[in-house]
Amino acid sequence: MIEKQEIEKIFKGRGWWAEFYKRYPDSVGLIVLSRVGFNAAMNQAMVYIQHACGGLCGSGHYVLLEKNADQWRVVKESMVWVS
Repeated sequence: MIEKQEIEKIFKGRGWWAEFYKRYPDSVGLIVLSRVGFNAAMNQAMVYIQHACGGLCGSGHYVLLEKNADQWRVVKESMVWVS
């Protein structure tokens, strides 16, 4: 986990990915999660997941989850972009 301020510091100016991998050499990139949105019944949730790993390396997905009993499971995943 990296603080937002650390990411902002790395990704300003030029050569951001080089700086990121210099600081985190064993990393596979960044994974960013949105806040979770719930339906009124609180038994469905949606989250956006983004993976970024370089200039033309990454993807974004919406994930729909459903709660049955006490367990959440992925119902559908939709890729909305890839590079």
